[in-house]
Amino acid sequence: MWIGFFYLLRPGEYLYTTKGWYPFTLGDIVLRIGAQEYTAANIPLPLLPSVSYAGLTFTMQKNGVPGEMIGLTPTGAPIACPVRAIVRRVQHLRTYTIARDTPLYVYYDHTGVSRRISDRHLTAHLRIAATLLGLNVTTTAGAL
Repeated sequence: MWIGFFYLLRPGEYLYTTKGWYPFTLGDIVLRIGAQEYTAANIPLPLLPSVSYAGLTFTMQKNGVPGEMIGLTPTGAPIACPVRAIVRRVQHLRTYTIARDTPLYVYYDHTGVSRRISDRHLTAHLRIAATLLGLNVTTTAGAL
């Protein structure tokens, strides 16, 4: 959710949807530590906590021009931070794979089985959170 929010992405770019969008993958992530640039597939995992910039390079996504990169620096927040959100995704995915074409919406359960975070999952969780906060709203992943 934080990746979609901070990078202003459409749900199909960071979540599994049936609409056939082009999701961002490990191969689309650029990470920097100072002036040193890495891809998500080649950064040494012990360096991930030191990442000071995280960028997404557009390929076929609707929100950008192919080859264009949108990058952000840390907010300082441990959870609601674009860089920390990307680093958490990279850390998780790299624990199981280094395939550049792995979509960001993939996760691996405790048995190592590949699963997908869908727009329906996120919408359900957003609605639960709104209810717990006492908000009388109907929200969707697309509303982000």
